Amino acid sequence: MNGTDEAKTTGANWLRSPIWLVLFSIVLASLVAGSVLGRPLFKLGPGKPTIALKEYRDDDLGFSLKYPGNWHKLSPEELAKSQGAFAFAIRRSNPDAFFSVKTQEVKSRHVDLKQVAGALDNAMPKNFKDFKKIAQSIIDINGNRALKYDYVFSAGPRVIVREELTIISTQKKVFHLTAWSSTTDFGRVRPDFDQITGSFTTQ
Repeated sequence: MNGTDEAKTTGANWLRSPIWLVLFSIVLASLVAGSVLGRPLFKLGPGKPTIALKEYRDDDLGFSLKYPGNWHKLSPEELAKSQGAFAFAIRRSNPDAFFSVKTQEVKSRHVDLKQVAGALDNAMPKNFKDFKKIAQSIIDINGNRALKYDYVFSAGPRVIVREELTIISTQKKVFHLTAWSSTTDFGRVRPDFDQITGSFTTQ
């Protein structure tokens, strides 16, 4: 298995791990978002696309997004290999990059994103080798409040991955958008990540 495959396996395994159960036990705790958030909201809009866009819409899960045409959407068979970790995923080569969407139904109408960030602060260093948090912010994506959580970790010998996790809270669901590539390539694909995330809408 090469370094890129190790990084992909690490990310997929983490999404299937019990960490999410810890995170969602907090998400489902009927906490009121906004009452404890002291951060301003920033508007995130789609960047200028440099290549024709494709649109993906999932009416059953209640979301849609747009992505550059040079990204490859994973087929149902490819998604099945992740054992249900993702509802939607796309991949780019040259440079290698990956973007996924995972959904989670919630019973609470409000999610305390600040407390979610705290849960990630506690869980990530224990489950990611050489984990280092870069930044976090509370943003607005097309009318939905979201937590953007940016970090790096080691996925194998000489393989350092930079990952940006965006958690979007709606009244019925929480959406997890994960964007990652190697630290050396992240800057090159960052405009694509920003465009895809900025186009994300819920129904």
